[in-house]
Amino acid sequence: MKHFAAALLSLVAATTAQQQYAVQGPPLSTRWTSEVGTNPWPSHPRPQMFRPEWQTLNGLWQFSPTDANGLDSPPTGQSLDRQILVPSCIESGLSGIQEDQEFSWWKTSFQAPSDWPQGKTLINFGAVDYEATVFVNGQNAGSHRGGYSRFSLDISDHVQDTNEILVHVHDPTDAEGINIPLGKQRRYRRSHIFYQPCSGIWQTAWIERVPTDYIADVLFDAKADGSITATITGSEGATGDVSVSVREQGSSNEVAVLNGAINTAITGNVNNVRVWAPGAPVLYDVVVTFKDDSVQSYVGFRTVAKTEINGVQRPTVNGKWYLPFSTLDQGYWPDGIYTPPTKEAMQFDVDYLKEIGFNTIRKHIKVEPDEYYAYTDQQGIMVWQDMPSMPHDTTPNQDQTNEFHRQSLEIVNTHAFFPSIVTWVVYNEGWGQQDGPIEEGITNQIRDMDGTRIIDSVSGWNDHGFGDYKDIHSYSDSQCGLINEETRIQVQGEFGGVGLNLSADQLWPDPAAIATIPETYEMATDITAYNNRSIQVLDNLTNQVRNNKCSGGVYTQTTDTEGEVNGLISYSRDISKANIDQWKSALQRLYDAAREKGGF
Repeated sequence: MKHFAAALLSLVAATTAQQQYAVQGPPLSTRWTSEVGTNPWPSHPRPQMFRPEWQTLNGLWQFSPTDANGLDSPPTGQSLDRQILVPSCIESGLSGIQEDQEFSWWKTSFQAPSDWPQGKTLINFGAVDYEATVFVNGQNAGSHRGGYSRFSLDISDHVQDTNEILVHVHDPTDAEGINIPLGKQRRYRRSHIFYQPCSGIWQTAWIERVPTDYIADVLFDAKADGSITATITGSEGATGDVSVSVREQGSSNEVAVLNGAINTAITGNVNNVRVWAPGAPVLYDVVVTFKDDSVQSYVGFRTVAKTEINGVQRPTVNGKWYLPFSTLDQGYWPDGIYTPPTKEAMQFDVDYLKEIGFNTIRKHIKVEPDEYYAYTDQQGIMVWQDMPSMPHDTTPNQDQTNEFHRQSLEIVNTHAFFPSIVTWVVYNEGWGQQDGPIEEGITNQIRDMDGTRIIDSVSGWNDHGFGDYKDIHSYSDSQCGLINEETRIQVQGEFGGVGLNLSADQLWPDPAAIATIPETYEMATDITAYNNRSIQVLDNLTNQVRNNKCSGGVYTQTTDTEGEVNGLISYSRDISKANIDQWKSALQRLYDAAREKGGF
């Protein structure tokens, strides 16, 4: 062990010979690019499960490309070629790399704080795209496949005073013959609606100290009637009783205490509960205690359902139809690609949409950091969460379909905590969609795993009659609520898409992307024409809410993204195309039409 420690000290000294980190001048910057620095995302990454004994691993790591055989020879005790900023996509300017790499090594070191109590050490990753294998002090500590869900590894048996972490990443993206969940990422088949790929550690990495028996996860099913079911998952082999203290937010005043065995459903009730509702979110603090472990969390009481109102099926929260009006939200950034440059930047998008009057965000075939959903919880914004889709132009085989199902269920499991998520969207426009029985199977699996939300089995295109929604996509002319559908909710899952080409300094400066701009559904000549036409399209949806069985809509889209110029705001977030007052008035007309039909 002494020899390893000496080698590690030599490694640290050798970093001065590496190519040092510098932002690689992203093709298009944001106002936050220069604020990132080398201590990015310093806040605790899991607001739903906070312990004080944690330490971020974000910052400058070492980086080196490798090949298909690299995993056979981990570069333990060696200095890697370059520096990279974690969390970052390799392909982003903020990473300091800005290259396409299918195989890569990432390396850092840490010292466990001397004041941490005795126990186990966990290493956690918010997301690594796509396959990650983690080595600690030369020992294989575990692996994970799937680019959109967090994972934890118990590294206690490998930890010393000074520790080396190596992560091998393999991300094939859309290589020939590959069918994996990848959303809009494309490395080889990029086009108008498909963008830069994201490879590597793109969400926060951190370590934490836990007792021998510890709380592995928390989940609350808290309903509008005040009933609450808490399922507290323990570490492997852990047994014993757990206590769940529900408190008024920001107070030690307990409103309920639940006690029972770990790994079981524990029930209780909050009298005179204040509910979480769109635009009026109330959250309660929660402290969960199990033996020597304790985590701080929160909960929102709400009930999501499909409800018949005046003879029409509607999506409801607490029995009320808040007509869900959303943007199609890609979640892309010109400087960070998948990773927002800062937490404040991430929150900006939510705040911008809320200011206009949107009450919902359809997170489009991408998953955000946990802090994003905690923020929508706090802001009272509903979320329709898409499963990251398979490639649109390939047909997956059975093994690939099974893997899509496994990863989708993992996303449901790791994100079921957040009250703002009200709908799961399984397939987008038939991308990777299988025949009826397979689609019905994954829909039922999601419903069995999480019965607290409603399900959109397929948004647009090939509807087989499953799930809770009849979801239509049509752009310049919405077609919402026109059919005789008695059992499902009719929504306009995508529409709008009016484009406006701003000045050259607001464009993604890729000739291939710029060449696709004419593929935009329709183009406006200036901002006035853009707003007039967009509002006309929106008012058409309003008429369909008033006259048909239309229950909601998703406007395309939040921001411009590479070759797509149909955002409400530019890709840099510098220029709002949307006339805020004009849009506020139009959305008020939309919600008023819903109230005429029994909405809230």
